[in-house]
Amino acid sequence: KSKAAIARELLTIDVENISATLDNAAWSFEQTYLPYLKGGGLADSKLWEGCIKLQFELKKQRKNPSAEGGEEWEPRLCLSERFVSIGEVELKLQGDGKLTWILNKLAEIFKTPLRNYVVSVIATAILKRSGWLLARLNTHLAPYWAVILRTAQLDMKDLAGPTGN
Repeated sequence: KSKAAIARELLTIDVENISATLDNAAWSFEQTYLPYLKGGGLADSKLWEGCIKLQFELKKQRKNPSAEGGEEWEPRLCLSERFVSIGEVELKLQGDGKLTWILNKLAEIFKTPLRNYVVSVIATAILKRSGWLLARLNTHLAPYWAVILRTAQLDMKDLAGPTGN
């Protein structure tokens, strides 16, 4: 493998066979045009065969971007790829009545788009919170960059810059 490939694959977090059960989750909807429907209640949902994979890349960043003169660089972990999948999603709305029955039938019919929506929401949440995760990782790894670079047989010149250079 090239050194650039090693820097791109420095850390991978791969979690498989994720299952979750949410009982009595509150839900609601409101239609803002005719016939102006509105409703809500509780639902039970399950998902299984989930997978989340986060791949981190090591890049270099200027130590003090506002300083004039020589360039000093430091390694920074960056999120390079994220992958989220869910095998199955099941949604059962609680309650009696025709509307609940219809909504349960719709959830059954549209379970694939529902699963895709849940995957999209999870992937977006990971992306939005990645700054927090990266800040924590970089703070805790900062004292060990020299050891990490040596162990991975990398040098600062092997790392891509902030713009991919």
